[in-house]
Amino acid sequence: MFTAHASSWAKFLAPFITPELDKDLFVKVFMTLVSNELKIEHYLKIRAYLDVAEYANLINSFKHAAEFLAKIYEADKHFDKIKNLIDSRSNIWNFDELIKPLLNVYPHYCFRKIAAMTYKTLNTERGRSIYEQIAKWLVLTKQLPGMQQDVMILIGKTYNHKPNLPALKDEMCKAMVV
Repeated sequence: MFTAHASSWAKFLAPFITPELDKDLFVKVFMTLVSNELKIEHYLKIRAYLDVAEYANLINSFKHAAEFLAKIYEADKHFDKIKNLIDSRSNIWNFDELIKPLLNVYPHYCFRKIAAMTYKTLNTERGRSIYEQIAKWLVLTKQLPGMQQDVMILIGKTYNHKPNLPALKDEMCKAMVV
């Protein structure tokens, strides 16, 4: 495609280009948009036209953008790859976005990961922003099918964590976990 100002050209051409008109240009335009805008809608338009090498290159280009990579894997029903992505990262800031697609597919796995991440974080981190993240994770546990009793135990243990953490309790109340 156009090497200079590829992003501008892609935005300009996107409404006009179709795979029937020029498949290669269509793929290049939407590959550029996927890379620049990280919108799953753009990926969905081109995924049927990607060959194995193009798909692999696309996936490799998003190793730094785990949340978007998880959206691609979700669209392609590659839930095991999302699990691998979660298992390979310890960053708490995008954990909730990574695990969301798995809630109904692997509820026991999700519960174990959320519980482990909650306990690990409570033992190593402090601060209201940390507690806000924990509350988000606990909200997700309420969506796990068939896990209500285990979820209530996890929420109770987290709420009653020792040492007493009033900010954690406050964040849990704000998120309507308790």
